Amino acid sequence: MSFSPAALTALVRQHFPDLPAEMRFEPIRTGKFNSSYWVRAGEEELVLRIAPPDDSAFVFYERNMMRQEPELHARLRAETSLPVAEILAFDDSRALIDRHYLLMDSYTHSEDLHLQEDLKWQFLTQLLNR
Repeated sequence: MSFSPAALTALVRQHFPDLPAEMRFEPIRTGKFNSSYWVRAGEEELVLRIAPPDDSAFVFYERNMMRQEPELHARLRAETSLPVAEILAFDDSRALIDRHYLLMDSYTHSEDLHLQEDLKWQFLTQLLNR
């Protein structure tokens, strides 16, 4: 599903009200479940990821998975040397959209996002198997 630029702008502005007025959004096509966008506002570049609807057909452990990502990213950043983006904001309030969403630092290039996701799930699997 795609979202209007006005809706995407509102999501970003909720957490970063001081960004320049004009924002550009470019879809990131590497995601499997989330809708992801490069966000460019002046010199700032972020990644906006929007979770799928709650009624999407997933296996039980994939439900509300985005809620786990802030802690997972923080642990990966603290405990490994993997190149993992910092999650700058996570919103599960559903005040502006009926989904969870997060904003991340965009330190990485789009080709690295797929690798980052694979590494994150490998780490999560290792944690679950402890």
